[in-house]
Amino acid sequence: MRIIFTTTQIINYLLNKPHKNVEFISTENKSIHAFLCVDGTIGQGAIGDGYVYDFDKDKFKNDKWILSFNPFKL
Repeated sequence: MRIIFTTTQIINYLLNKPHKNVEFISTENKSIHAFLCVDGTIGQGAIGDGYVYDFDKDKFKNDKWILSFNPFKL
């Protein structure tokens, strides 16, 4: 069973329950991940890209997200 989150829900989750290994994967584009950055902001990255961008909540306002754990995140 998967729990699907809205963009607003993932923002609230990341800002209020900080855990370094939690990230969310977009159901629209599975290579897009949203996560909490070290500086406390929400970042986004794409698999294979290698870059971290500021999360644009307006760009993803209608997307759905799946909770994921990244055990390799330092």
